[in-house]
Amino acid sequence: MRGFVVACIAVVMAGAAGWLMHDAASVFQMPSSSSLSRELVQARQALRAESEKSQQLERQLAGALKQATAQAASLGDSAAQKQELVDLRRSLQQEQEKTGALLRDLDGARRELETRAAAGGPAQAQEVQRAQRQERERADALVRDLATARREIETQATALKKAGDRTAETQKLAEALKQEQEKAVAAAKDLATARRENETQAAALKKANDRTAEAQQLADAQKALQQEQEKAAALARDLATARRENETQAAALKKAGDKTAEAPQIAEAQKALQQEQDKAAALARDLAAARRESETQAAALKKAGDKTAELQQIAEAQKVLQQEQAKSAGLARDLAAARRESETQAAALKKAGDKTAELQQIADAQKVLQQEQAKSAGLARDLAAAR
Repeated sequence: MRGFVVACIAVVMAGAAGWLMHDAASVFQMPSSSSLSRELVQARQALRAESEKSQQLERQLAGALKQATAQAASLGDSAAQKQELVDLRRSLQQEQEKTGALLRDLDGARRELETRAAAGGPAQAQEVQRAQRQERERADALVRDLATARREIETQATALKKAGDRTAETQKLAEALKQEQEKAVAAAKDLATARRENETQAAALKKANDRTAEAQQLADAQKALQQEQEKAAALARDLATARRENETQAAALKKAGDKTAEAPQIAEAQKALQQEQDKAAALARDLAAARRESETQAAALKKAGDKTAELQQIAEAQKVLQQEQAKSAGLARDLAAARRESETQAAALKKAGDKTAELQQIADAQKVLQQEQAKSAGLARDLAAAR
C-alpha cells in the first residue's frame, strides 16, 4: 500500500514537471515582438490552466500525504517506521515547495512578458531575446531539478516499499510468535492439568494398594483364627473323650479297690484319677472359653472386613491370635502334666495289680491308661502344631 501511494506521488510530480516544461517552452519560444499579443493571450490561457492544474496537484499531493500517514499509522509504532513517515512528509513538503517555486517563477515570467508586450516597440526586441535566454536557462535548471526530484521520489518509493515488505514480514513473525506463545501457554495449562491428574491417580492407587494390603492381612488373620478355632475344637473333643475314659477308669479302679486288700494304694490311685479329672475339666473349660473368645473375635473380624480393612482391627486380630497361641501353649503344658500324672497313676495301678486278686481289672485299667496316654500325646502334638 505504501509503495502504491509513493508511486502515485511520483506520477503526479512527473506530470507536474511535464506541464511546467510544456508551459515554459510555450512561453520562451516567441519568435518576435509582433506575435507577443497572440502569445500573451495563450500565456493567459495557459496560466489559468496551470493554476487549475496546480490546485489539482496540491489536492492530489494532500490526498497522497493523508494516505501515506494512514498507512504508516497502520504499519506500527516502531521508531524506524516513524522515521520513514517523517522522511516521507519532509520529501513531500520539499516537492510541494519546489512545485510552488516553479509556479511562482512561471507566473513571474508571464507577468514580465505581459509588461514587455504592453510596452512594445523594436527597441525592446534585444531585451526580450536576452530575457528569453535567461528564462530558457532557468527552465532547463527547473527541468533538471524536477528530474532529480523524480529520481529521489522513486528511490524513496523503492525504499518505502522494501520497508513495507519488511514491516509485513515483521508483522507475520510477530503474529507467528504470538500464536506460538498462546500454544506454549495452552501446553503449560495441559501439562499442569495432566500433572494434577497423575498426582490424584497416584494417591488413589496408593490408597487402593494400602487397602489391598490391609484386606490381605485381615484375610490371613481370619484364616489363622479359623485354624486356631478348629484346633481348639479338636482339643475340646479329645479332652471330652479323655474325661469320659478317666471316669470309666476311675470306676474300674474303685471296683478293684473294693476287692483288694491294698486299700491305701487304690485310694492313692483314685486320688490321682480325681486330680486328672479335675485338670481335664479345667482344660475343657479353658478350651470352651477360648472357643467363645475365638468365635467373638471372628464375628468382630467379619464385621470389620465387611465395612473397612482398618489396621487397628488387624492388630486386634493378631493380638487375639497371640492370646490363642498362648492359651494353646498353656493347654499343652497342662496336658503334659496330665500325662505325667497318668504315668504315675499307671505305675501305682501296676503295683496295686501285683498285690490284688483282681488282675484282669487292673489290666483293663492299664489298657485304659495307655489309651489315655496315647490321646494325651495326640493332644500335645495338636497343640504343638497349633502353636
